[in-house]
Amino acid sequence: MNLRKAETRTKIQLGGLIVKAGLLDLLGLHLGNNLQKDEQNFDAVATLMGAFCELSQPLQKDDAQKLLWRERGKKALAS
Repeated sequence: MNLRKAETRTKIQLGGLIVKAGLLDLLGLHLGNNLQKDEQNFDAVATLMGAFCELSQPLQKDDAQKLLWRERGKKALAS
């Protein structure tokens, strides 16, 4: 498989995780929204981006936090 297809598959799978986590509903986003061009989605997208930035900080330096989140994630994926 070429690199572009592999990257696209990974991005689609990550989007699925965002949906499964319930973040779309919490932010008032809907499948099919154009997140880049629809201005009414800007605040929700900015909130999500801010949350991702905040999430990346403990992942860079806190192994205990990674383990905690990994276990929570495994339970959520199993349900």
